[in-house]
Parts: sequence; C-alpha cells; structure tokens
Amino acid sequence: MSTIRRNLNPDEVYTLAHGDSTTAPLHCFFAGIIYDPADDLVYRLSAPVEVQFGEDRELIILLPTLNDYPWEVELLDEPVDPEYVTVITEGPITEDNLWEFRRPDEPTQLGQPTTIDPDLHWPEWAASIRRQDAALEADGLEAILATLGFAPPTANLVPPRKSGIYVLHLADGRFYVGQSVDLTARLATHRRNYPTLRQVSLLHLPRTKAILDAREREAIHILESRGFALLNIVHASITHQSSPFDDLVLPDDQRRWLVDSTTLATGQRTIVPVDLRAKQAGKFTQLQQRSDANRIIACLRQYVAACIPMPALTEPAYWSVSCMPSTNASTWPRIACFNSNTMEVCVVGRLKDNPRQIWAFVNISNLAFRAAYPQNAPFLAIYPGATIDEVGYVAAGIDQVSIEVVGIDQLERLLRDPGILAAARLLNLHLMRKRTNFFARFHCYDLADRLI
Repeated sequence: MSTIRRNLNPDEVYTLAHGDSTTAPLHCFFAGIIYDPADDLVYRLSAPVEVQFGEDRELIILLPTLNDYPWEVELLDEPVDPEYVTVITEGPITEDNLWEFRRPDEPTQLGQPTTIDPDLHWPEWAASIRRQDAALEADGLEAILATLGFAPPTANLVPPRKSGIYVLHLADGRFYVGQSVDLTARLATHRRNYPTLRQVSLLHLPRTKAILDAREREAIHILESRGFALLNIVHASITHQSSPFDDLVLPDDQRRWLVDSTTLATGQRTIVPVDLRAKQAGKFTQLQQRSDANRIIACLRQYVAACIPMPALTEPAYWSVSCMPSTNASTWPRIACFNSNTMEVCVVGRLKDNPRQIWAFVNISNLAFRAAYPQNAPFLAIYPGATIDEVGYVAAGIDQVSIEVVGIDQLERLLRDPGILAAARLLNLHLMRKRTNFFARFHCYDLADRLI
C-alpha cells in the first residue's frame, strides 16, 4: 500500500490519507518546501517528516521534544528563491512537495523519517514554550511565577537591578503585572497608588523593549489563564479594576445582562447635534440603495439587541457602527462595522467581484464559544463554509476568536445562535470595561436610528 506522490495540494493529501476506509488512516510523510504563516518564513525539509491534520484539515507537524507541540504549516503554490529558505532537516531529498503514504508496518521509500529539533533552530521560542507549559501545570502562584523565572515574592520594594518585569501582590488577592527600565522608581510610584501592596515578584531582564514586552505579555496571559484576578487592562482579556463603565451600567446589571440580554432597557439616548449626524448621512443613503438593505439592517439590529449593553445609553462612547466605511475598499469592501474599545467586533461586507453576496465576521469570547461548541465539527456542521480563526487584537487579550460566514442566510442564522450571542456579549462587555470607544467619530447616527 506504500505509495509516493508529487505536487499534491492539502485536500488531495487528506483524501489519500483518510479517504479509503479499507486502509485509512495511513501515515503521511512529506519532504520539500513548507511555509510558516505565523512567522512568514519558508523552510526546506530534506528528510521526510510525518505530517498530520488538524480539525479543519490544516497541515500539522508535531515537535516531540516540545511535548508534541502542533506546528501548523502551509504549502507554497509558487517556487521561492532558495536564498530565503532555511533547511531544518538534513537529508538527500531536494525535490519539492514529495509525499509518502504507508501503513505502520510497511518500510519507508523516501528514507528514514526524522523529527525537527526546535532547540537547534528556534532556541528562544522553544524555551518560551517549555516555560509556558511548565507554568500552566505548576501548583500555586509561587510555583507558577518561579517557572516563569521570577524570584520569590518579597516585601522589599528596592530591587537590586533596574530593568525587568514585576508582579504586584495586593492584600485583596488581586495582582498587577508590569515592566520598567527603572524598577525602583516604578515600584515607589505603585506603593503610593496601591496602599494595600504587600509583596512584589521580580524578574530581572535586559533593558530591551522587545524582550520586556514579550515576557510581560507572557506573564499576563499565564496568570489570567490560571484564574488570577489582574488589574491589567492592556493584554488582559478581563480587567478587575473598577471602571467608569460600571457607573454607567451597574456591575449587578452587567452580570444579569450577560445571562439574558433582555434584562436591561436600551437606556436614554442623548440628543445628537445636526452637524454631527450629517457627517455620515450620505453613507447611510448608499446602504439603503442595496436590494438587501432591509435584511442587513435587521441583522445589525439583532446584534445590537443581543450583544450591546444598554445601546442607547452607551452609544457612541462605548460602541459605534460605521456605514460603508473605506477600510479595505479595494479588496474586501465593507457595508457596516461595529467597533468597541480599539477594535472591530462585528463586520458585514460584500464580495468585490460579486457585490450582491455578503460576508461577515463576529469577534467573540473563545471561552464562551467553547462552552457552546467544545469542538469545531458540530459548529461547522451547522454552518457549512464558516471559518473559525484565531485573532490577536491587543484589546481583547487571550480570550478571542473570530467566526466568519458568507451569505445573508448564514449571517441571520449566526445571529440567532444563543452560544454565539453569549460569546459576543462577554467579549463586548470586557472591552467596554477597559476603555471607551476609539472610533466614536465614525458613528453613523442615521444607521443607529434603525438599530436601537
């Protein structure tokens, strides 16, 4: 059954590896050129490496020395300049896109399979993965911080060295992660601002912004994922600071609204000056000229009703909707875009070559999404053709995922899905509690009139 094929695309590979029920699944090995989309780098495998498939048929190479870290890669459709290719496995094979499929008991034809050594090729990245894995498995705060490289907590706020990362321990059980190139001065300021400051954990690092940024973000994400209450706003999904938003929508009302969006009224809308309303009026007229305008507006109205707390009261300080914005007009033109904090949370657009066909994506809480859909397959069975994408908006922290659909029918169904709506509510509330809306000046009041 062992067979060698050349120049296959991923769908063909998947079909050969999994399609024949009498022999599948087969072991699949690859030699040739691969592309890492995360780092935008091209690599050559000159010895065969086993390739597996993710839930959405993406190509994955496991890294055994990193606890089988699933490295997601892609194939390149066009030749690349050898100057930009890094060899990461040594072997006699130089032909690109070469595949072998075999049963476990069959001998190899391409040559002895090998593994990729991440410590050799990406030592800093490999060290960070091990550090994060250890922190996620450590027992207790001190052990977590120790695996991340921090010294034991101390009440001494006069550090021996100036540059590094720190974690403030407050008496009420909350924490704050920060960085500084002058720790002595920064901690003195924190002592004044946080009278309940008990201890500090320190990690001394070089005075290099890229290193300080990466390690600060790492500590925030690890501590948040382990359930510690952080006062951070940037890089955190949830802030445990008090917020001006809490004065507008009381915390108890927020909690009830997360469970049931109908528990809150829309609130009192402020009077909008005529000149402010006029700025976006022409764009709403363009939207109304579409034959599907009413259906699109109905979808937007459903999003506001189910996903934005007290929309009349919080408009546009904490959310806004732009109409026919110019963003990506030459590639993926947009019809409407909801913004909160410094990011887009829901976007509806049209295909460039087929203006009557719409596309849309909704950014939501991954934690809440997985509560409704623990696996991708059941969701994709309900929404054929939808995509589930990891996204990296700074404002949302680690708890974010993007769902994209094509077609007004799919969008209407998506915005009736209780799991999706609950996940959108959670993300939006966390964004609003962290800061006001950066995009308020683009708010289209004529469109908002139809949504609130």
